[in-house]
Amino acid sequence: MNWTGKIKRMRLFKNKKILIILAVIIFGGILLVIITQMQGGESGEPGTTIVRPTPNANYTITFKGLKAGESTMDDVQDKLGRSIGNDGDTYYYNSGYENDPNVVVYKDGIAQYIKEVVSLK
Repeated sequence: MNWTGKIKRMRLFKNKKILIILAVIIFGGILLVIITQMQGGESGEPGTTIVRPTPNANYTITFKGLKAGESTMDDVQDKLGRSIGNDGDTYYYNSGYENDPNVVVYKDGIAQYIKEVVSLK
């Protein structure tokens, strides 16, 4: 009787250790996901823009999933001479260049003259 009781207690203890270790791993994973999501920065619906003023009187525009009105993403890439990603590219532009070949008209109707593309990451 005594030996079977001790064996049962040892098994239960080992199972508790495993459960505690699994709980810590799962909790740590959830915490990691929450932290990385919070550090994602600004975001928007596909095609929306986030505009922040910059010191040199241009604006920085960040596109989440480039949805163009009159221009496609291929048109933008051809005009820039390089490929761009769906997310995370920053465009420095001045408006008011409606007849310039570098102007891209997006779905919100704003004509943007793209001078430089800088990756955020």
